[in-house]
Amino acid sequence: MSLYIIYAVYGLYGLIITANIITDLFRAIASLFRRKHTLPVVFSNCELTDPDLIITLVHGTWANGAPWTTASSALCQKLIATLETQKILILRHTWSGKNSFGARRKAARHLSLKLTAAQDQYTTAKHILIGHSHGGSIILNAVQQQHLPVIAGVACLATPVLNARSVQLDPVSKFASYGVPAVLLTWASLGILAVFGIDVDKLSENASTALFLTLFICGLGIGWIARLWAISLDLSNNDVAIPSDRVIFVRAPGDEASGLISATHLIAFLIDRVTTTPMRAIHRAQTQIQRARELAARRPIISTIIILALIAAFVAPFLQNSAKPSDIQVVVQMSALLLLAISFAILIEIGWQAKLATFTLSAVLMAPTFILLAALGLVAGPEMAIASLVYRISSEPTPPGRWTLLDVSDTLDNPINNTQTVLQHSSVYQAPAAIKAICDWTSDRISHSSS
Repeated sequence: MSLYIIYAVYGLYGLIITANIITDLFRAIASLFRRKHTLPVVFSNCELTDPDLIITLVHGTWANGAPWTTASSALCQKLIATLETQKILILRHTWSGKNSFGARRKAARHLSLKLTAAQDQYTTAKHILIGHSHGGSIILNAVQQQHLPVIAGVACLATPVLNARSVQLDPVSKFASYGVPAVLLTWASLGILAVFGIDVDKLSENASTALFLTLFICGLGIGWIARLWAISLDLSNNDVAIPSDRVIFVRAPGDEASGLISATHLIAFLIDRVTTTPMRAIHRAQTQIQRARELAARRPIISTIIILALIAAFVAPFLQNSAKPSDIQVVVQMSALLLLAISFAILIEIGWQAKLATFTLSAVLMAPTFILLAALGLVAGPEMAIASLVYRISSEPTPPGRWTLLDVSDTLDNPINNTQTVLQHSSVYQAPAAIKAICDWTSDRISHSSS
């Protein structure tokens, strides 16, 4: 029964991933026929045709219509008061808010187009962009080289920055990673058949062979397609176009973004260990086998004597008259048989059968990786689970390089029980210290860009 539960879990995970891919595909097709909307105006203290400064606000994941992006929010009110001498236009960039790499990439593409349109429409205006959570990631990916002349600064509030590094696999590990989906598909299919009361053991030999061969080939195909799709995401390009001196990262210790960073680091570490540990063990075994084979070739007489002794130890109990051998004889016999098998494995050159066995064993040992991939998909988006086949993905406080990071420790009044609460991920745009830091930085960036 426990095996059936494992099969069902793997099957459910595969269905979830497939459903996400199909959903994203249909949404991508629907977006081709959807009319593009413009950035809605949140606040303006001037004619819409002649602003000096345009501030664009980008909400985070699952935060459509976030209160902090409205004119009445504490952050917007403080910005308006701080920049009262400027002709300000505050805009809001809305997106789906899905915890999905595809949704964030699409939002960044739309924001980039809108920045270009605003750049053409307001030729003298400077731009400040403020993003919360993954909204900051969207801004960093949206700003291109052609936008830099008008970008005064970017503020990323509690933004977890996804970082991807290409995985360099040895040939055995690479081919084994193709076999992991084949193993999982076989397990999931057996679990589904068992749920419907179909006993595979009762199938004919030809039917069983055809079933397992079909599942294995389909699994290899799924693995190959998944790797190609992961490579097409091009996650290894972590470059940010905007210079680091125009960007500030504001975060609080112990907020949810910090938890996400810690979680992805732990999952990435476990994925690496689950993937590489079996491979290292197999490689060490192959190295030792090769050394033993070379030693046996240099000492053929000693090798022959050892094998003959093992054969004698295995055959001796069968030559005795006693009907039932003792426990010690059984242990000696089994030990001799095991050592004989190891000796023949050392002396016989590895053929295609051994390579196939190594491939299958590696795939089985690497199968638990998909459980970790599912966990990574929950915290970073379903695409990241598949992308982990070819990338090592982690969440970092900043992109690679040298950046300005402001760590704010502050408290907020809790209106429910009149207590003080530690600054959290969704409150980084409400805490007085964070708001003051953002407004002071914005004022400095405008002064610097005007000089």
